[in-house]
Amino acid sequence: MTVVSDNDIIHQSSDIKYDKGFIYVASLNPMYYEFSLLSAQSLRDYHSEANITLFTHQDFVDERAEKLFDEIRVGIPHSPRAKMWCMARTPYDVTLYNDVDSYIRRRKIRKVFDQLGQNDMMFGTNLLYTVAKEELCYADKNHEHEITHHGSLCLYHKTDLNLDFHQTWYDEYMKQLTTPWEHDWADPVWKKYDMHTLWRLINNFDSNFDKFEKINIGLLGRHWNNTFVDRKQDLKEPPVITQLNRYFINTIKNQKKLINKNIEFYGKKKKTTNSGEFS
Repeated sequence: MTVVSDNDIIHQSSDIKYDKGFIYVASLNPMYYEFSLLSAQSLRDYHSEANITLFTHQDFVDERAEKLFDEIRVGIPHSPRAKMWCMARTPYDVTLYNDVDSYIRRRKIRKVFDQLGQNDMMFGTNLLYTVAKEELCYADKNHEHEITHHGSLCLYHKTDLNLDFHQTWYDEYMKQLTTPWEHDWADPVWKKYDMHTLWRLINNFDSNFDKFEKINIGLLGRHWNNTFVDRKQDLKEPPVITQLNRYFINTIKNQKKLINKNIEFYGKKKKTTNSGEFS
């Protein structure tokens, strides 16, 4: 398994610990970088001593991230799903990956690593009525196989097999994205979504995935990855992490204006400080 080299670390705090930590990934669009700052700040508000690493592009980075994150790693793929590539290169023994378009709501985030128990890996829970399209509720056209694991959140141990799982998830997704759709039994709308790739890995759809049968994969309670449309009866406890649709974020008063202003301001600043290297 390839591990990120020290040359890819452009910021590192002196007191970072690598036993347990959180990772965020901001790729392709500077909007995701802005989201990562907002979510990581909400994490700091409830868990000030958390170890937090940001994977992103060097052109995105400014002093706000350097003040907020314990570690910043660059050199990641320019990919809509760079997150899986980064998850395979976590610096932590136990990791919580969290999508950037989210925010932390309670101090119980400090207990998230305790949720692993005997599991090797855990994902967020998918609720069908929160999915935008009916076709994205099931892995197959006959609607016999529900999509139960949500990739917005992943808690896992750093083992060779787990890292291989995440790298394979990324590789298979890129293959899915760049080659003709070959799964006649599934709706082609899935072609651009990584959760179908994840379903195939978890369910050993391909003989190449048999090795992942050894991974004990569990589901986190929905309060760890809830949305604003979740019903109360589906939450065993008050929500800890809320996943936000980025289009919804843009409807919040002044939010879109503020984010775009930050992108414009820091983008211009980087052009000045980096001699026009920002793109």
